[in-house]
Amino acid sequence: MVKILLLQQLYNLSDEQLEYQLLDRLSFQRFAGLRLDMPGTLNQSEGQRDYFCGS
Repeated sequence: MVKILLLQQLYNLSDEQLEYQLLDRLSFQRFAGLRLDMPGTLNQSEGQRDYFCGS
């Protein structure tokens, strides 16, 4: 999670832009330690999903 927030600050991205870039860029996924289970989805914990969805 900290690495994701670091990317957001370094590239001055909004939450929506960050989500798009995490889905689009393999370099962001590798840096953040995320992996793709299938195209268009990220394997993430419920806590991360709740944080980004505002729940």
